[in-house]
Amino acid sequence: MTAHGKGISLGGLVGWNDGTIDHSYTAITVKGGGADGGVSGINDGLVNASYATGAVSSTGWLGGLVGSGGGTISGSYATGSVKGRGYLGGLVGIFDGTIDNSYATGAVTGGTNSDVGGLVGENGFQNEPDFIGDSYSTGPVTGGAGSDIGGLIGYDVSQPGSVADSYWDIDTSGITNLGQGAGNIANDPGITGLTTAQFQAALPQGFDPKVWAEKTNVDDGFPYLIANKPVK
Repeated sequence: MTAHGKGISLGGLVGWNDGTIDHSYTAITVKGGGADGGVSGINDGLVNASYATGAVSSTGWLGGLVGSGGGTISGSYATGSVKGRGYLGGLVGIFDGTIDNSYATGAVTGGTNSDVGGLVGENGFQNEPDFIGDSYSTGPVTGGAGSDIGGLIGYDVSQPGSVADSYWDIDTSGITNLGQGAGNIANDPGITGLTTAQFQAALPQGFDPKVWAEKTNVDDGFPYLIANKPVK
């Protein structure tokens, strides 16, 4: 199934969330032209313990889970690819809220003059209070000419200290420069590049073992959310 739209907020579940999305999932392809996400086009509420597996593509603010907004994303993940031009992230396209205990594994492919990140395309777009913590991304990250490309965040304009204990995979992402966690800030604090082997060896620093677990037969040995175990 595919959701189509142009110049609007389009999501696999809802276009605009200003309430609560809890323990929900979608598996449809989203093709829009505004703020587009696998679960919600815009989030100004709470997305909790949810996931999306479908691809998201077009031009605008594009994320595997949420296209744009603020609010909170917690205990959630996205596995679908994100492709287009604009602000592209494996989880969220452009965001100024809170992301905690979440991850993205899909490929993120940006066109020219895009902000492209494995987790978030642009973080803190209005310089409002925001936070990313205990989260990671593993998908391949690429962008066209004039793009800001980061392993975790494409373009970070958040306040210092707004990112903590968050990681990207330097093997699977193609972003091997350990200083390129964000595309516009070298060695952006709170972002660390890990090899696949390091991810699979033990939970990254800061990840709560009451929230996260690792097993060789689950999600290829990468960290997964105990309360939101990945689908096969």
